Amino acid sequence: MDTAIQSASSPEIKATAKSWFGLVVLCLAGLAIYVSETSVAVALPDMMGDLGVSLTAIAWVATTYVLMVGIFVPLAPTFGERFGYKRMFMAAFTLFAIGSFISWLSGSYSVLIVGRVVQGIGGCFIGPSLMKIASSIFSGKDLNIALSMVTGSVGAGTALGPALGGYLIETFSWNALFGVNVFIALLIIPLAYLLVDEPGETRPVKFDIPGTFLIVIASSSLLLALANGNAAWNTDGWGSYFILGSFATCILSFTFFVLWELHAKNPLILLDLFKSVNFLLPAVCIFVLGFGFLGTQFMFPVYMEDYLNFTRLKSGMTFVPSGVGMMITSVIIGRFLDKTGAIIPVIFGLFLISVSYSFGPYLSLQTSQSYLVGMLIFRGIGLGLSISPIINLGVSSFKTEWRGYATSGMLFFYLLGSSCGVAAFETMLIKRTVFHSAVLSESTHKSSSKYQEISRNLKAHIQRKGSDQPYYLDAQSDRLIANHLRRVSYTAAIDDVMFVVFWVTLGSTASLTVYEALRRINEHKKKIAMVSSNQA
Repeated sequence: MDTAIQSASSPEIKATAKSWFGLVVLCLAGLAIYVSETSVAVALPDMMGDLGVSLTAIAWVATTYVLMVGIFVPLAPTFGERFGYKRMFMAAFTLFAIGSFISWLSGSYSVLIVGRVVQGIGGCFIGPSLMKIASSIFSGKDLNIALSMVTGSVGAGTALGPALGGYLIETFSWNALFGVNVFIALLIIPLAYLLVDEPGETRPVKFDIPGTFLIVIASSSLLLALANGNAAWNTDGWGSYFILGSFATCILSFTFFVLWELHAKNPLILLDLFKSVNFLLPAVCIFVLGFGFLGTQFMFPVYMEDYLNFTRLKSGMTFVPSGVGMMITSVIIGRFLDKTGAIIPVIFGLFLISVSYSFGPYLSLQTSQSYLVGMLIFRGIGLGLSISPIINLGVSSFKTEWRGYATSGMLFFYLLGSSCGVAAFETMLIKRTVFHSAVLSESTHKSSSKYQEISRNLKAHIQRKGSDQPYYLDAQSDRLIANHLRRVSYTAAIDDVMFVVFWVTLGSTASLTVYEALRRINEHKKKIAMVSSNQA
């Protein structure tokens, strides 16, 4: 491997009290960013009504932010090395606050989208800054704890966002979701200036303009394709000219990007990272986590609010125990990571996530909140066990000056996995809903005795309730039955999605277990061979 990215071997330096206070500021920033992002999903129905736009249009309020992060995150290492990661963090959080301010005061759809664009551009530089600063200031056992605290705060923000969003919407309005960010920024930016240290000196890194152009085109075309495969305007679906053209543009521009980067004097992305198993392995693991976690996350608020009749606050509160479990587990595992190693906690974490997804195929219209809380707690603990070790393995094993590149790469793979998961499971959800609806329609034909029995009972119930339209009893009962069949079909489709996610995650767990077992066997054989050679 290139000596520039070989495993770090710098001596352990004891962190100061100021460093730990600075870490708390970074954790608050990570918590704020991800609380903000995940709370937006809860507010989309209210935004759609207030702004008078369609479901397809309002979906771009969430999609725009992810697109901006995914497109520009590869540029973070260049900016960080040239201007300093502390400066980049403060500038990015300021930009995020400006975007939040625009969204807070927005009274129209176009202004809200502008605010989300500005938020996303700022947000894409915050994640790499957090990890780079933490991994540069701390070392040894302190580094394990620091990274686990940062990832724990990010995970907690992801899980707690819907609860806070539900409270703010029911108490104030959806605008309050963005207004809170402005006040948080007024607290965090001065504290970051006073308490957070700059991780090393800046370097005169030149901007790779051709590489930047090519990676932005590749990232944007890929993410646009994944985001619009099931869009209402895209009537031809994944086979449309727009989607196929976007994928072709991504492949072509990414090919030219790799060819350029192999010979560039100042590469935008350190391609030698991909020669190291210490980067590839966590990159694959974090892709799988994003694929399952955020790939299915979009289904739960809709399922709980529209099919289980939860209030927005109750729906959000369902995620709170999971977030708390994830945060606590992440911090605890950081204290023992030097003893356990990174792979074992990841295997146990993925297994617990698989257990969580095994609850999914049994969801129904009668599912209780306690059942969902139990399922999500398993997922939260599993994420807490796995995310911190994955980030630790993917970042801390490289020299300090290259950790920014590794962090940006890990974040990009997480977003890519999330986008692929949403695209795949949204498509599957639509197709399986249609399938189950057709099957139920065939088995509950109007001429069947079961249908007629249910219809008679419904009409009797409607009459007892004092319907003011007695001549339309047949139409009313048919409408109620059709609505129930639609709800059952959608719930059955969710069960199918969760079944697939379960096997994908369990398969990844088994593959990682086999890999670790073979690695340990090979290490044992090498030790035996070395002892035999010394004895000879």
